[in-house]
Amino acid sequence: MDYTDLNFIFGLLRIAVLVMAIPSMVYALYLLRKIANK
Repeated sequence: MDYTDLNFIFGLLRIAVLVMAIPSMVYALYLLRKIANK
């Protein structure tokens, strides 16, 4: 296990978290708007 390997894995994890977080944030905003419109 090398330090560069660790950096690479952390980079992949960060990208995965971003990819998962963005749609959930958009969905949360959509739900908030739906609730606010009622």
